[in-house]
This record gives sequence, structure tokens and C-alpha cells, in this order.
Amino acid sequence: MLFFSPRYKQELALCGTVQSLMQVLAKQASCCFRCHGKKG
Repeated sequence: MLFFSPRYKQELALCGTVQSLMQVLAKQASCCFRCHGKKG
């Protein structure tokens, strides 16, 4: 079993949070473009 330092775990969790946040923003952005991009 690998040993992960607390700081490494914290950074990994932060990275995952950023990735999920980016996914949410990307979904919202694509929804906006689908609704509004074609009109103008």
C-alpha cells in the first residue's frame, strides 16, 4: 500500500474539486450556447 502524505491528499482533493467545478461550468456554458448562440 502506498503512503500518501496529508498534503498530497489535500491537493488531490482540491484538483478533483476544480475538475468537477470546470465540468459544471462547461455544462452551463454549453447550455447557454445551445440556447443563445444560434440566435445571435
